[in-house]
Amino acid sequence: MTIRVAILGGTGYGGMELLRLLLTHPEVVVSAITSRTSTEPVAETWPHLRGFTDLLFTLESPESLRALAAENDVLFQAKPHGVSAAQSPSLLDQNPRLKVIDLSGDFRLKDPTQYEAWY
Repeated sequence: MTIRVAILGGTGYGGMELLRLLLTHPEVVVSAITSRTSTEPVAETWPHLRGFTDLLFTLESPESLRALAAENDVLFQAKPHGVSAAQSPSLLDQNPRLKVIDLSGDFRLKDPTQYEAWY
């Protein structure tokens, strides 16, 4: 079984490392990696991935996020604190079978007031 995934926020270190790991996973196809500002080849931003992927960054917009939520099994949120918490509920509403995995601390603590104490 092949799992289709997209990485939301691929220009930061977390998104890049996740992409590097997923590119070698035998049961994963990375369909897209997003950026807020770039549509250039991923290898232009991350030269060490040259030869491993021909993906271009997908410009992130409400329309592209809706399409990625509909077309993928898993969306990885590789965004700064606060973004995933705001974005993920609407993505999940669009596709009941979708899984969203957040790399930030947004969903790690049950009590949001504890964030400052730990981070």
